[in-house]
Amino acid sequence: MKKTTLLTMLMAFLMSLTLSAQETHVYSVAGTPKALFGSDDDWDPTFTGTEMTLNGNVYEWTSEQVELNIGKEVKFKVVEDHDWAVSYGLQGETGEAANMICTAENHGLYTLKVTFEPENDNLVTGELTLVEELPNTYTVVGAPAVLFAGQEWEPNNEAAIMQLGDNGLYVWTSEFGELTTEDNPYADQGPGHVECKVLVNHDWNVSYPGANCSVAIPANGKYSLKVTFDPETHAVSGELVPEPVETTYSVAGIPASLFGGEWDATNTATEMTLNEETNLYEWTSELTELTTTDGDPEEPGYVFLKVVENHDWNVSYPEEDNYDIVIPSDGKYTLKVTFNPETKEINGELILDDPNLITEIYMVGSFANAWQWDTPEGRLPLTYKDGAFEITQLVETGDEFKFIAPLVAEPTGYSDWKWYGGEDEAHVANFWVTDDFVHGTWPINMITHEGTEHNFLMCVTGEFTFRIISMANNDVTLRAPVGSAGVREPLTLIIDAPNTAITDVTADKTGTDIWYNLVGMKFNGKPSLPGIYINNGKKVVIK
Repeated sequence: MKKTTLLTMLMAFLMSLTLSAQETHVYSVAGTPKALFGSDDDWDPTFTGTEMTLNGNVYEWTSEQVELNIGKEVKFKVVEDHDWAVSYGLQGETGEAANMICTAENHGLYTLKVTFEPENDNLVTGELTLVEELPNTYTVVGAPAVLFAGQEWEPNNEAAIMQLGDNGLYVWTSEFGELTTEDNPYADQGPGHVECKVLVNHDWNVSYPGANCSVAIPANGKYSLKVTFDPETHAVSGELVPEPVETTYSVAGIPASLFGGEWDATNTATEMTLNEETNLYEWTSELTELTTTDGDPEEPGYVFLKVVENHDWNVSYPEEDNYDIVIPSDGKYTLKVTFNPETKEINGELILDDPNLITEIYMVGSFANAWQWDTPEGRLPLTYKDGAFEITQLVETGDEFKFIAPLVAEPTGYSDWKWYGGEDEAHVANFWVTDDFVHGTWPINMITHEGTEHNFLMCVTGEFTFRIISMANNDVTLRAPVGSAGVREPLTLIIDAPNTAITDVTADKTGTDIWYNLVGMKFNGKPSLPGIYINNGKKVVIK
């Protein structure tokens, strides 16, 4: 029994010496990719974060979770004492032993567990464990850069990430870029080609196809690149899509004076504009002198036209014959053409110019920059509202003013301009025409005092609303007075009651019986209608 005990004790002692010798060594793991090993560099033997822990007779080390792409190879060795002088790899060989290699079969989060058994022929093992599978991202890389947001062969190009379609295929379409048949001179297929690949998870480790996908540039122009990828078969296809040309519509016809040329399809001045409210294309000509002898010499008195597509006679409407409009009489006209791109229907209208049309009216006077009626600073614009021009203006006793209206052209004839004001409609004012304006004045005996001529003159102070309307036009447009005197009453002035109380009344200095209404209009005698009036500087109520 003693011999056995001594032998057992001796063996235990020798084993402890062996283990003590082994424990004097430090074993760590070095490899690539560095993210898996937590080091700043690949294959860093000095990194202490991968030191292994002894568990019985086996040394072990397990990494943190790291994202790995499908097909990514993990390579490593066990290093003794943080020095490449002694390292262990495939089949436990030391020195120049081959690397241990594990491959990620899917895209996901992995951990790597490495074991080292010094007593078992220095056996090294590695196990790559998928913790969580992650979806793949597919990105298109290629050249020339103009199609890839300015980045050639860039794996991290966020602008080139593909999208999964309902058919299970991934698709990406670039922005439009200018290409020529001389682009990409170093392409596998030579210049005049676009080349691309599909990368899996922004990693060059896995890309398709093996050779580049190459697409010929058919001609100089703007194109977008459409790439399709099948994740099952790994098939890649590319297509260059030319930029669509926006259809333009223009008007061509005769007489040439209306269209800036006779049947000129290339004239950009006759391009039509899309009205987004009506979805119709519109074009209006300049004001043009026409006669009933204009047009086709064999068929005078007509405007003939077509709507041309993309300035090319290959497509025009109407497809047969021409669209024609009768010139009703000699005069100045504008031509308005509309075109429906869906039904191809054309409508044309000749609009006779009206030189007497009034589109602006201004108030001028002693309170508006001292009668500078011919300058913008001296004119107070009236606002057009509900068929009338109106302005609300504070006027004071003694203020003089009148109204002017810019003319489209000088009228061919004109009559007296009749103004209405309150109850008294018996007075006719005079007006006159200059090169640019027609001027109107208030009747001298309605609101003036002795010695004042031509202009409105207020004998009270207050804020009044002045409105000018037409009593001769059902379409509520305003026109300058034309025709013989007394035949038409085209313009009517209405002065609404003041918005503020009358603050000053000019009493008649002669002592005669003079009456005014509240807007300062003078009567030839005592009014007969009920109301409030001013008589010799005092308020009088007539019932």
